[in-house]
Amino acid sequence: MTNTPQDDTPQIWKIMQAWTGNITPATGAMLDVDHDSVPVTYPKRDYGWFVTVPEEDADDFLLKDCPSDLKEMIELARKHDCQWIEIDQDNDPVPGLPEYEW
Repeated sequence: MTNTPQDDTPQIWKIMQAWTGNITPATGAMLDVDHDSVPVTYPKRDYGWFVTVPEEDADDFLLKDCPSDLKEMIELARKHDCQWIEIDQDNDPVPGLPEYEW
C-alpha cells in the first residue's frame, strides 16, 4: 500500500515469525555475513534475523543464489501476505517447514 495525499493511513507490514531451526546452520551463517546473495537481511540484537520478503517479480534477481530452505520460507510468507520474516531461536517451529539440527 502506498500512501497518497488523500490517504493518511499509515503503512502496516506483516511479519511471519519462524524458528531458527527452520533454516540450516549454513543458511544462518550466510545470513550473518553475506547480504548480497539473499534478500535484504538485518541481524537482530543478540541472535536471529529480520529478512525482507521480496515481491514475486523480483525472484530472478534477489533469490537466484538464495538457499532453498530460505526460499521455501519466503514462499510461505508470501502466501500469508507477509512483507518480513523474523527468524529467532525463541520462536515456534513453522508447521510445514523442515526442521534442521543446530
